[in-house]
Amino acid sequence: MTASLAVLLSACVCVSPVRAEEPDGSGPADARIVSAEGEVFLFQHDSPDEGAPIEGADAQPLEAGDRIQTGADGRVEIGIEGDGILELGPKSEFTVKALEPAAPSFLLSLGTFFAKLKHMSRGHRLSIHTPTAVAAVRGTEFGVDVAAEEGRTRVAVFDEGSVSVASQDGEGETMLEPNRETEVRRGEPPRAGAKLKHFLRHRQRMVHLRGRLPGLRAGWRRLEPGQRMRIRQQMRERLQNMPPERQQQLRDRLKQMHERRQRGLERRDDMRDKRGDRRQNGRDRRGGRRDRRERRGP
Repeated sequence: MTASLAVLLSACVCVSPVRAEEPDGSGPADARIVSAEGEVFLFQHDSPDEGAPIEGADAQPLEAGDRIQTGADGRVEIGIEGDGILELGPKSEFTVKALEPAAPSFLLSLGTFFAKLKHMSRGHRLSIHTPTAVAAVRGTEFGVDVAAEEGRTRVAVFDEGSVSVASQDGEGETMLEPNRETEVRRGEPPRAGAKLKHFLRHRQRMVHLRGRLPGLRAGWRRLEPGQRMRIRQQMRERLQNMPPERQQQLRDRLKQMHERRQRGLERRDDMRDKRGDRRQNGRDRRGGRRDRRERRGP
């Protein structure tokens, strides 16, 4: 991103220093991008084919239907009402499904996701959907890792809280307590919770979020609807006003990222077909041996 574009981005996200009134629960939860580094694209729900690059952004408001995509060096943090912080890791795809105040919901299609949330009130919960699982949270430190090519999701709780994990079709349920993780493969129920293993290498990300949350709370200023609308419109205008060659560069880069993911999904399907063929061949061999024994008789 050029220096002039970074300056323009910073100018577009100014927030009034006056603290807004506390939300009354009648509108959507106030969720916004609060920090980004590396290659990060935001696709607003009303322009889903136009990915706007984000870098070092404050107060980029999100709405239901918005999608975020990160590159190999991309990482983005999302604040929710100043009481929770979410982090999306490199090579990830994330969609805001709903921002109901009592039940915000997100989709992680690919990559890694970490969250540090305060304990939510009774009847309130946050949910994370993936291609194979649903994790329901009431306030905790947790992580989700989706390997789309392998058709599996891993979910973990770090040092506090609990998470209920079910398969996407609702089959089975596993309750995770602190320092436990589980795995959900396509078409299977969640495995029983086990000690952290896969997520041990991600623990430093949670330490980082713990340190970030107090500052986020202290500086949080709720955006009024008019502010949110203006900032979102400014982002669209900035993208439209980019030089044509820069717009083409962005389209080419997004196309490359999409094609890379499609190749990964095709490899997953090929591996699934091969596993199915091996299982069928095994059943055929066992059936053939059984038939031979029956023909020989006792």
